[in-house]
Amino acid sequence: IEGFEDLAFLFASNQLSHGIASLQLNEAALLYRLARRAPEEGALAEIGRFKGGSTLLLASALPAGAELWSYDLHVAIRPDLSGPQLDSELRTALERYGLTDCVHLVVGDSRTAEPPPRPCYLVFVDGDHTYEGARADYERWSTLVAPGGHFLFHDAVDSGGYGNVYPGISRLVDEIARDDRRFERQPDAG
Repeated sequence: IEGFEDLAFLFASNQLSHGIASLQLNEAALLYRLARRAPEEGALAEIGRFKGGSTLLLASALPAGAELWSYDLHVAIRPDLSGPQLDSELRTALERYGLTDCVHLVVGDSRTAEPPPRPCYLVFVDGDHTYEGARADYERWSTLVAPGGHFLFHDAVDSGGYGNVYPGISRLVDEIARDDRRFERQPDAG
């Protein structure tokens, strides 16, 4: 994978078959750009990976020495989409593209699992879509973001069309923008 354009296979043409990544193109481009700009030896964290589309996207953009920790509980949405099966397919893809050395697939609760050994340049939250779950991830992980780093929530903004929006996530993002001066809200993607 030489650039973002080589990741077109992650996407499909409609919401019913979102392919491997359930991201809008501008969301994927933002994640790719941020991962590409991570410092050498930088750490990134992804909360929730499902099929691993965003995992592969982030890993493919990482500079030499940077690493991604991806946390997932392996909650099966359907019997044919079990966590172990999806992780096996993701590992095969990571091996195929030479990305296994920079990705740590952690099966465990993001609220209690061991975090990366250094502050995170980027934390991408796309796990528990309830207000309580996202708030718990925020409370734990916001203190682990490196100065100048980024904290992103997926499905927080109603884009008026394709994609999901979860009211609890939107509420949390509004509260953070209002109450937490450690972070500056940027224009929304998606």
